[in-house]
This record gives sequence, structure tokens and C-alpha cells, in this order.
Amino acid sequence: SPFFDILTTFTASGGFRIVRAWDASRPSLVGISSFEYLDVNQASIEYANPSQGDSAKSTLVRVGVSNVGQTLSSAGQITLDVSPPVISASVVTIFSSSPSLLDFEVRMGASP
Repeated sequence: SPFFDILTTFTASGGFRIVRAWDASRPSLVGISSFEYLDVNQASIEYANPSQGDSAKSTLVRVGVSNVGQTLSSAGQITLDVSPPVISASVVTIFSSSPSLLDFEVRMGASP
């Protein structure tokens, strides 16, 4: 079975590409497949537990982020963006940190 290389344009999040292959003398017999590529350096949320909380009180949420790229040592090195903005979020503690996985706790609650 033949092997070949696929060159794709860069995108920050990866994506899908359609791959077509055929015998040069018989272009009407085309084999088509899709190919998915990933940006292995892109950070992504692995878990957030619990996934919901009581709107009348704050909730501690344990969060795991993969592919952080560096070891973080303080809560001040983590930036959170919460939507809608009427919810507050602050990093309480970092349980463990490595370039491949960051495990930390966030306090979520209604903004005063």
C-alpha cells in the first residue's frame, strides 16, 4: 500500500483536510478521505469538577488544563476569563503543575 506526506497550512487549532488520491492515468477513479490534524501545543481543559454550582453561594471547582507549556508556581500566573461577567472567579490553589498538566482549584460565585 502506498504512503505519502500531506502538507497543510498552519492554523492555531488544527482542523480537517480532504485528501484525494488517484492513479495519474485514471483520474476518474479518485479515492477521497478526510484527515484530521491537531495542534499538540494548544492548551485545553481536561476536566472541571463539579460542572455546576449553587448561584446563592460560592463553589470550589477543580480544573485540569493540559499542554500549559510551563510549570506554574503561583495562582497569580493563571488568568481566568468568565462569561457572563456577573460571575466571579479566582484561583485558590495550585495542586500540581507541569508543562503537560496544570491541576488547580477555582472559587466561582456571583459578583457582589
